[in-house]
Amino acid sequence: MTLRVVDLSEDTLYPVVAVPLQGSLVLYAELRREKGLKKPLLKLTIKEQGSEDVLDSAEVPYDRVDKLMQPRYASFRHLLKKGLGDITLVEFQGFLKTRVVRELVEKYEKYREEKKREREERLRKLEEEYREELEEIRKSPIKHILEVVDFYHVGDEAAKYQLIGVISSRFLPKDYRLHAVLQGPSSVGKNNLVNAFRKITPKKWWFSVTRLTPRALDYMPRSLGRTILYIQEYEGMREAAYSARITISEGELTVSYVTRDPKTGEMKTVNRKILGTPVVITTTTRISIDEDMETRTLFINLDESPEQTKKVIEHIKRLETSIEEKEKKRELAKKAKVLKLFFRTLKKYDVIIPEELLDGIEIPLTVRARRDFKKIVNFIKAYAVLHQHTREKISVNGVEYIVASREDLELVEKYVLPSIRIQTQNLTEKHIKALAVVESLKTVTARELAEEMSISYRYAKKLLDDLAEKGLLIVDTKSKPYKYSLSLNTHSITSYTGENNE
Repeated sequence: MTLRVVDLSEDTLYPVVAVPLQGSLVLYAELRREKGLKKPLLKLTIKEQGSEDVLDSAEVPYDRVDKLMQPRYASFRHLLKKGLGDITLVEFQGFLKTRVVRELVEKYEKYREEKKREREERLRKLEEEYREELEEIRKSPIKHILEVVDFYHVGDEAAKYQLIGVISSRFLPKDYRLHAVLQGPSSVGKNNLVNAFRKITPKKWWFSVTRLTPRALDYMPRSLGRTILYIQEYEGMREAAYSARITISEGELTVSYVTRDPKTGEMKTVNRKILGTPVVITTTTRISIDEDMETRTLFINLDESPEQTKKVIEHIKRLETSIEEKEKKRELAKKAKVLKLFFRTLKKYDVIIPEELLDGIEIPLTVRARRDFKKIVNFIKAYAVLHQHTREKISVNGVEYIVASREDLELVEKYVLPSIRIQTQNLTEKHIKALAVVESLKTVTARELAEEMSISYRYAKKLLDDLAEKGLLIVDTKSKPYKYSLSLNTHSITSYTGENNE
């Protein structure tokens, strides 16, 4: 029997060839590239001639056809032997390498170049079609972003500015990516706020999951670089928190595991790398999370006040009773598409920050400040790269940099720095509000705190117990209900908020 290759690429989206086997069997070979993987995969499928039914299949990296000898492909090899007749599997592997793969790679490179040209042409046409709208957005991107986001999520201004910075950090080198945990009780709108930003950003940016098992990140089938990894609840990632921390800090995750060598049959250790640093966003109802994860993220607190609740209810009423609001929703849906196009046209840059912009920034000099000051730097860079069309650029040794402006610093000072000053002391804004209530009332019960802060009793109890665990409150367990008061270790509230950092 002589093996031959029949080109079928003109009839398919991907490069495909057919190899007729004995009897009525046909082997189809094609190259496919999964998003994020550096190497395309060689997919081998055996069918009856003239039939669309798949008898068996195997998928291996295109340059590792020897993996077909692995135990998991035993049934595929058994069927393949029937079609090969007197040709051995070793001879067939050689045929795959020298004829099939070589021909597919040549076709695949041409296919990729053509697809790239098509994408660039589509993007160019879209940019030309929406040229005026894009020019307006480029002058003031945050203004236009908020115009849409404000419609889908009312209030929480600081949280929106913080999320804008976090999402924009995907255009920075991996060492400057930002990560966020949206914190608040159930129904406060954490996922609603994230979903508002998903409406204005390209869908392919997002990798959304509800839960990660302990080893899920270890075996992700693609690179995580520049992906926005959105875990809808922190509880769903707690088991995988270690892998997430390593991915955030190191930009790659190396997993060592033991497997059987298909050639020798002996056990061996194999290293597998998951490359890239994602932008991690998650939400939680917890008062605090794993400390190692907390120091790598920004806690974004949402407004749970009665005033905010009233705004949300009024917005729902307007949306359901006003024709004008429904028309506005349709108009904003169109603008959201242009914003997606705007984000697609942004380029990746590193950012130079003039020294004088950093000189005046002060945060409490705790050990954690070593990490938190870098977050401040990263936010300045993120706002600068978002405004790349209006920022100065300089070239050094052929590399172009954006120069951050005072406007970028002012955004950080107004919307980010207050939160980081608090978190540098291992506290959140809700901790500060609770401490202020205790300072005002001298002693407080969980029920009283819930009424003062307009939160649930259960959430108030968690806040008080967490502050007591941190040594900032004293609990009188002899009283019923328990009463909480400031401990001797607790400073004035202004010392935690940055008004007095001495």
